[in-house]
Amino acid sequence: VMLRIGDEVLRIDNITTYGKDGRTQSATVTRGFGGTSISAHQKGVKVFSPAYNGNAYPGRNHRFTFTIDVTTDFSSDRLINHTLDAVEQGYSGSWFDCFSAIQFDARDVGGQKLTLPTDAHTRDQVFQSELFGATAPDKPKREWMWDFKQDKPHTRASVVEANHERLSRVWAQTKAKLGYYPILLGNNIGTSYWPWVGNARSLLQTWSPPKDVPQPVITRPMNGHSLESFVGSELLLKGSPVKAGCPLYANGTTIHYQSERMWETHLNMLLDAAQKQLRMLPMVAQAGCKSIGLEAVGERDMFELFGYSSFLLAVEPNPIGGRSNSTVAFGIPAFYRDDDGARYAKVHDRYYYDLGDPLASAKNATIKNLKVDGYNSYLRVFEKGLAIVNPSKTDDQGVPLPSGDGYTNPESDDPKKIFKTLDVPAKSGFVLLKSA
Repeated sequence: VMLRIGDEVLRIDNITTYGKDGRTQSATVTRGFGGTSISAHQKGVKVFSPAYNGNAYPGRNHRFTFTIDVTTDFSSDRLINHTLDAVEQGYSGSWFDCFSAIQFDARDVGGQKLTLPTDAHTRDQVFQSELFGATAPDKPKREWMWDFKQDKPHTRASVVEANHERLSRVWAQTKAKLGYYPILLGNNIGTSYWPWVGNARSLLQTWSPPKDVPQPVITRPMNGHSLESFVGSELLLKGSPVKAGCPLYANGTTIHYQSERMWETHLNMLLDAAQKQLRMLPMVAQAGCKSIGLEAVGERDMFELFGYSSFLLAVEPNPIGGRSNSTVAFGIPAFYRDDDGARYAKVHDRYYYDLGDPLASAKNATIKNLKVDGYNSYLRVFEKGLAIVNPSKTDDQGVPLPSGDGYTNPESDDPKKIFKTLDVPAKSGFVLLKSA
């Protein structure tokens, strides 16, 4: 365990606890650790401890993983080197995990999660009420990630601004080395997408940098940002074999569906991105190594249909290029796995249905504008079909479909049967085609 006081780092070698309450402690330390200079420190000076990642903190794991301060040159250099290495291996660019308004699963030395204020415009109010002592007597003060560049606690907005600066450096350095801009995708945009929760949305927009940012400044947005676990995710079954938190076998998982509230939140984010022509990439489930768990799950196709029909509620054609140039795209795992464990690639026929252009859109990034009156389901009509979704826990019976010749369900047992009403079970969705 280490401490930082000013520019000096101290390694804690031993801690002695004494006193009747067992709460008084003294520590034996090694001064000037890591080549830092030993110096005198005034009483009352701030004392910092490392931020650890996940469960890799003292007392829980013998191997430590540290969370990097996003304002440091080191954190930018990591992204630059990772991208150049990926291109050298033949890839078109790089994937930046957890690149948004949070520092993922950061914890203190005791394993308590470190949190960030959620919006910049109430920063002072948040700090005064939560950081500087206005907490219940029986609760400890909340701990925050520290912004050493600004010498104050990080907010989600300050993490986003630091990521803008890191992204600018990656663009500049990789363009200088490669002669072109690589593809850069981010992950975990989450609800910090909204300006009042951190403004991670700005990572998909042209950056307006402050004046003190070192030159050269490249203001390009990311090529896209993943909305992981769009409608749900793989859930590891108890006792399933894992490695580094990921399933070793595809039959070790089941499916967790997002709550109706979170589904609505994600749809509103996608609506906003699609209508602003921002490059958001909703993933039906997780984007990382856990996606292997979806390959052999029996309900995978219905889950994926639920995700795709949800996506269709929000997608918009691009004013330049139409449907083929939409700025949002739906992500699916590439592989299935058969009963013998063999993996094979498959793209479902539903992704080739010609629905035409949407005939209605949910305005003001509010998906509730597409909710069917008196039902739990949401419906959007296209030129040649429709998408209907029930994100609730309650089945819908006999949801009325738009008047006309009716619709067919190409994935039903009778793909020629014409529907004018539809039963929509809880946590399900359908893509229907116009009959005739």
